[in-house]
Amino acid sequence: MDDDLTEQDMQTAINEIIREQLNLRADEVINPKSNLELDYEADSLDALCIVMNIETEFNIEIIDEDYVNVKTVQDIYDLVAAKLKLKKG
Repeated sequence: MDDDLTEQDMQTAINEIIREQLNLRADEVINPKSNLELDYEADSLDALCIVMNIETEFNIEIIDEDYVNVKTVQDIYDLVAAKLKLKKG
């Protein structure tokens, strides 16, 4: 991803990764407050695939300890934003 990545661009990219992994309809709105497990029926394999795709998309590393408290889409946004901020230095 580009260094000029906006928060909206980041969220859009994450939404597309979630949409693809969970086979959501193209017109389905992804709500930041949605719980991945409860609202989208994501299992641990889905979560792992989402993390791996996010790592590739944003060229960041997400360790298990980072992801353990992630429950909602907003949690993912916050985690990626924090990782990107650390990456920039």
